[in-house]
Formats: sequence, structure tokens, C-alpha cells
Amino acid sequence: MKLFVFICSIFLMPFELSANEVDIIPKNIDFVSTQWIDKKGTFRVIRFNSEYDPCFILQNYKEGLSGELTSTNRVCMVNLPSNVTINVSHDQSGGTWFEKFEWINNGLSFILDSPNGKFNCKIDLYKPENSLVQCAAI
Repeated sequence: MKLFVFICSIFLMPFELSANEVDIIPKNIDFVSTQWIDKKGTFRVIRFNSEYDPCFILQNYKEGLSGELTSTNRVCMVNLPSNVTINVSHDQSGGTWFEKFEWINNGLSFILDSPNGKFNCKIDLYKPENSLVQCAAI
């Protein structure tokens, strides 16, 4: 009986809960894709709903997605053939966005859709991370 009273008293005692903040995957992600690139590791592209964020994220993991994250880049700017640089996050009207992502030989290809037309853009994953993305008119 004493054991029963002791157990009940434990459950009736107030106690403080402690919780750590957890990273939550946003519901406004439109596209996620991964690709293994020899000697570079696994790359993952994450594109959000363009109304929320027209930029996309390119991550690199040393060994698969469970391995060490080696870099994360938020891509917002591209260089057009006329040497004009476009930053999609500066388009207040929402008329410029990235779409149709595709893994190609050692890189990532995608389309920039803008009021100035559509452009095919490519990122060479063997080039330095801070290189400006080059685009060509379609």
C-alpha cells in the first residue's frame, strides 16, 4: 500500500517540462532533389514557393545526407548574357523565379523565368561556390 501511495504521489507532483527547439521543414517547399557528384559528395537543391522566397538553396554534404554538411548557398542572383545581374529577391512584383531544375553532368541546370524572357542557367558544381551563375537565352 505504501508503494501505491508513493507512486501516486509522484504522478500528482507538479513538474517542469523542458523542450528544445527543433528545426521544422517549412510547408512552402515546392521542390527538393538530391544528386551524388563524384569527389564532391551529395548535393541537395531546395526550392521554396516563389511567393514566399524566389531564391533556392544548394547544399553539399561530404557523404550522403546523413554525413557532414560542408556548404549551404542561397542562390538569388544570376548573370544574363548581356552581363546584367538579376537578383530575383529584388523583384517586388513576383514576376521572376527559378523553375525546372535538372541534374546534368557535374552540375545543376534550371530555368530563370522573368519579364525579360526565359533563360537557361547552369551551375558547375566543380567551380568555386562563390561563382556567379551564368544564364543563356532560350
